[in-house]
Amino acid sequence: MNYEKLNQKKALLDSCPLSDEAASAVEARLRTELAYSSNAIEGNTLTFHETQQVIEKNERFDGKSENDHLEAHNHARAWDWVREQSHRAPGDLSDRDILQIHGMILGGIDDTEAGRYRRSGVRVIGSPFVFPNAAKVPALMAGLAKFMSQPSAAHPVEFAARAHYRLVTIHPFADGNGRTGRLLMNMILLMLDYPPALVQVRDKQDYMRILKEAQMAEEQMAEARLERALESFFALMAQSVEYSLDLYLDEIRKDAESPGYDERPMKIGMLARASGESVSTIRYWTQEGLLKAAEKTGSGYGLYDREMIERARRIRELQRRRFRLSEIKEELRTTDATAGVKG
Repeated sequence: MNYEKLNQKKALLDSCPLSDEAASAVEARLRTELAYSSNAIEGNTLTFHETQQVIEKNERFDGKSENDHLEAHNHARAWDWVREQSHRAPGDLSDRDILQIHGMILGGIDDTEAGRYRRSGVRVIGSPFVFPNAAKVPALMAGLAKFMSQPSAAHPVEFAARAHYRLVTIHPFADGNGRTGRLLMNMILLMLDYPPALVQVRDKQDYMRILKEAQMAEEQMAEARLERALESFFALMAQSVEYSLDLYLDEIRKDAESPGYDERPMKIGMLARASGESVSTIRYWTQEGLLKAAEKTGSGYGLYDREMIERARRIRELQRRRFRLSEIKEELRTTDATAGVKG
């Protein structure tokens, strides 16, 4: 699976500043879209607009079931909790976190089953796959937790998608496995600094078909078929993450057209692109005191004023003229003193 296109968009998002207002607009959209699409995949009849009104204004719609309304509220609540966990690492996750998500998904809908592993067999309509015996579920979920705790060289999307696949293949709950699996995947993505995978309702048939193909191949121990099916699954999840990335990038483009954009401090990637340097070069020059970060983000990353673009170009020019590092520093100090720049 080639993630290059996704990586490029992720790098672009990382390097561009996004105002708090713009970020909040995207996050509110994602909160509603995730609830709408994840519930609709499982048969919820609320439209996107209705889901939005239920979540944001607690409206009720005639002809819609109580469960339809509860599912919208529950998913939004579970998503808020998932987002609060983004500071953690996947290795910190346990089966208790998965039970927490499931408890919120089924809360008020089926309190007997909410946050509890199933105690009987389960089948999915249209699939001949035989899910594990209920007695094996706790041990299998412990195995899933162990998988999440181990370092992985896999791409973040692939790692998160595999955790989702493993959960829905164990099918640990009487109901709510798909929604819980998608939230688990997205919690891992957030922890790995990626936006969520937003599986579109239009992709429901492909999504279900690929899962079934992978599960049947696994049951039949057909390794080659399983790998092909999983590759298709990873590709679909990458497409779903790309959708979320595009929401952010579209908002950045709108934000760039707003007044005052050019006065905002730049992230290191944006300074690198604007000055024609690599990120590692900008980082090195900052460490050496040649460049000055105007401020830092809450995560400790430097933000640069736009005057640093010309400063970076000046440093490169001095290097071409074979100035040594100490001489460049002295030249910049002289320039700063003449211009009245404070160090």
